[in-house]
Amino acid sequence: TATTTGQLNIIASTNATTGVAGIYQESSLTAANAGIFNFGNRHIVTVAPAVSSSFVGEFVRMLDNTSNLVNTVRALELQAWSGTNASGSNTGLWTAGRTFGVQAFSNGTAGGVFKPAAVYAEIDNATQGQALRLYSKSISSSSQDIAEFYNEISTFNGTGLKMSFAQNNGTFTGDFIRLLRGSTVALNINATGTLMIGTSTMYSTSTMLQVCATTNCSLPTASNTVAVFASHDSTTAG
Repeated sequence: TATTTGQLNIIASTNATTGVAGIYQESSLTAANAGIFNFGNRHIVTVAPAVSSSFVGEFVRMLDNTSNLVNTVRALELQAWSGTNASGSNTGLWTAGRTFGVQAFSNGTAGGVFKPAAVYAEIDNATQGQALRLYSKSISSSSQDIAEFYNEISTFNGTGLKMSFAQNNGTFTGDFIRLLRGSTVALNINATGTLMIGTSTMYSTSTMLQVCATTNCSLPTASNTVAVFASHDSTTAG
């Protein structure tokens, strides 16, 4: 029914298993030609105000006033991984914006199950993929950054960047940090805390600082090593 607040009003409720209180829709996209677009739904909103204002193309609000219930509440859930096709690009959410592609905010008040975060990313594959990937092919200005950690006004006593691996009986034998210029390693910190500058090949001790020439080094010889600081037997007595 059309009202002053909308042209279509649906007021309903459900308590059934996988119940739907609003609109249930099934569509089939059956493109006959390659390279075309099909849409399950398409909504175009034109913003043309006379004065500066705020506009939202789609608004969803979840109200959870229950007490002492460990609920899972998602304002919007998108799934693109159903089916068996593992080729091509399968994306749950694709966004683009003139200022922010994605802007996330959390007031940090719901920490009963997880530690609050404005952005949470998780990968569930043992052989490929990253939980977070930052990429660009067009950054050229010296004032641009691939990533920036920024804090202001408040007193900050925490850690700017924390990496905590091998938790809960896990194992970690990789690298905390590996910085490369092209394919050449410039700085590497491995799982034992060894810091290697100019090489990713560790010398014979497990914890040390190794500084190498630009051609890299694997052994502490005069011809290719600037400096090596280490215990010769990986103990505090060495």
